[in-house]
Amino acid sequence: MKSTARFGRYVIIGALLIAAYVGYMYFNAAKVSFNEVRRDGIVLMGSMRSYSSTEEFKRRMTAQGLVCVVKVAGYPYLNKGVPSLIFTTVKTSGFIYLDELGRLEADFVNDRLYQLRFIPSNAAAFLIKARSVGAAQSEGFRGPGGDLTTKFYPETGELWWADERLLEEIRLWQSRYQ
Repeated sequence: MKSTARFGRYVIIGALLIAAYVGYMYFNAAKVSFNEVRRDGIVLMGSMRSYSSTEEFKRRMTAQGLVCVVKVAGYPYLNKGVPSLIFTTVKTSGFIYLDELGRLEADFVNDRLYQLRFIPSNAAAFLIKARSVGAAQSEGFRGPGGDLTTKFYPETGELWWADERLLEEIRLWQSRYQ
């Protein structure tokens, strides 16, 4: 009987959290421009900050002697009142992170960096180094202020960094216009 009551409380708490989230999104949806470039981009990795432009990222990579491959997809402006949502992915091989060679992929929404992925060439070696510096300690960790999310995938050695504010903006666009 106690476990049933406890489960009921969790269901009620979950429903209230969902209702609060939906209410928050509804009342704050009008404030989102889907193109705003904020000055307070957060550090995703090294000196790379969210809200940086595609061109800025490509300049940094080519300055290191790396070649960038760009892929663009998304929803260009289709109807009046529907903002564009353009995704750009920039991939570069030969990137070094924690003294390990790998591929760096940067994802942009409306020309604003929101996510980075490092995919090491040697997952086993990278796993050891990532654990030694604490980069692999938690999956889905949200950093100070709750705006930075990091994920680590031990099976592939992939390490992801993302700005939650821009991820939330993407989810909002999808819920309103898709």
